Amino acid sequence: MNHNRDSSPGAMASVYNAVVDLGSCNALAIAQSLGQLDLTDIEEHLTRLVAIGLIHPSTVAPGSFRASAPESAFPFALNSLLERISADVGVLQSAAARTIVDYSTRGHREPNDTPDLGINTISGILARATKTADCILPAIPKPEMLQAGLTEDTLVMKRGVRFRFLYPSEAQEDTGVAQYATGIQGHSSEIRTHVFTPVHLVIADGQNAYLGVPTTTGQSIREVHSSPGIVQTLSVVFERLWQESQPLTNPKDPDPSHLSDYERRVIDGLHHGLSVDEIASANHLSASTVNRTIGALEKRVGTRSRFLLALEATRRGWLNAQ
Repeated sequence: MNHNRDSSPGAMASVYNAVVDLGSCNALAIAQSLGQLDLTDIEEHLTRLVAIGLIHPSTVAPGSFRASAPESAFPFALNSLLERISADVGVLQSAAARTIVDYSTRGHREPNDTPDLGINTISGILARATKTADCILPAIPKPEMLQAGLTEDTLVMKRGVRFRFLYPSEAQEDTGVAQYATGIQGHSSEIRTHVFTPVHLVIADGQNAYLGVPTTTGQSIREVHSSPGIVQTLSVVFERLWQESQPLTNPKDPDPSHLSDYERRVIDGLHHGLSVDEIASANHLSASTVNRTIGALEKRVGTRSRFLLALEATRRGWLNAQ
């Protein structure tokens, strides 16, 4: 009889349940009981179940297995799993460090080392992205490059791709980055900064990665990877830095002129302590329009109260840009 191969956790759970139900049993008895699993898969699942302590070999019948008591087996299995995960993360972090050092010293370059090659390669990776794009920038791009990137990136974001950007710490005071941040608002993407952004990295959907490493010679090492091991290693680098990063908080909105006239009047009313009805009456607007405007402005600047919105508008210089 032919069976489908199945190495999934669900299949392993079925094997464990069969051992519990049958008592002392071997792989053949489990295969006859379950019916749908390949004997080779069952033997592999039995080996894993023994390794994590959920079953143990019978001391009476060689080749047979018995289930451990769940109240003792599951805590043991959980601790064993956590230990392996912790060890795996440690190995990946060490591998990530070695990868960066290796790339920065061995001089491997793409065949045509031209300034635009990195941009074209990144564009190709992002064109295939469907869910996420994680990016590290080792330096702040020039304003014209940020503006060109904004146009291309927002097109990708409109397809539902969520970007996470890590910029150097200096980006906190950079007008070009602030303009870019304003441009991507509403697209579920985020910019943060970190004191250490050593490489140019783009990871799309956790499957494809572009890595650019600046060198002391002024040239960059550029590589594209789709190997799961390498991409996972680079993802560990990104996640580690992301956890330690700071949200982008610029002291002023770079371009208050993007506010409409009635948005300015609503903010001015909040600044002077007027109620929604008073703002609506003074500006010949409906109360619902004022509420919608306030909600949109709060979402834009990341505040959750009218008082904080007025403070943030003042901090960004909106009230002085009449």
